[in-house]
Amino acid sequence: MESLAQANLFELSRGPLQITYSNIIGLPIFNCRIKQQHWIFRGNEIQIQDTNIGQLITVTLEDVPEDGEVIFTLILPIITVKSAATETRIQVIGITTHKASHAYRHQSGSQPNYSIVNLHGTAQFALTQLNTPTATPRPVHFSQ
Repeated sequence: MESLAQANLFELSRGPLQITYSNIIGLPIFNCRIKQQHWIFRGNEIQIQDTNIGQLITVTLEDVPEDGEVIFTLILPIITVKSAATETRIQVIGITTHKASHAYRHQSGSQPNYSIVNLHGTAQFALTQLNTPTATPRPVHFSQ
């Protein structure tokens, strides 16, 4: 009889958006790729909030004083899988929040803009991190 475990490795996508999130041995790693842009976040660069519906996994993709912030939040329910190397198909929601610059936020009527994406992919349980990027332990943004 196979044992069950909480999934800790997620590979998700929708169109040009590709996300890999893992939290193996207490080290969260969040990779996000949109077309030619690529971000890598590790550890405390990732905000993880436990809720009644699962976890909210949040990263800041851009924080430009003149332009504002772009924040991505993954709504990740608790998913139980077989602890063997099997994958379970899942569908989850991601939310991109565009906040105005600090100066503009103080103007009357300034509201964040939200866009929602349905992501499809897999969840599985992994004992070790596979293909861990070797970038520095801070957000890295690549444009080609």
